[in-house]
Amino acid sequence: MDSLLALLDRNDLIKIRLVSALLALPEVLVLDEVGDDVSVQDVQEMHKALVAYLERKIPGVDDTETCKLLRKVANVPRTIIWSGFKRTLQPYVDAKNFMLVVKDSSKIIFTAPDGAW
Repeated sequence: MDSLLALLDRNDLIKIRLVSALLALPEVLVLDEVGDDVSVQDVQEMHKALVAYLERKIPGVDDTETCKLLRKVANVPRTIIWSGFKRTLQPYVDAKNFMLVVKDSSKIIFTAPDGAW
């Protein structure tokens, strides 16, 4: 196992873990500081994958008969909770959506993105 890990850098491991989490098809996906330590290009690719997950458009997964049946039986929306630095998240926040912002350990606000930072 150590020799396998030696072939991968930290960014590769982050991507593998993200793909593994997406393939589990959770109703809620919590990402804590994912993307904060990778390149802008990698964050852009991650964002594309996360949008595909939310829109149920992951090729080879969401287009299978099993996933189509699951949507008919339990049409539960997918949710992503993504925490991270402003520089990581701000380019991908849609102004029409709302954000839950932790100001400190005793204050949490629900705001539009322009009030988040």
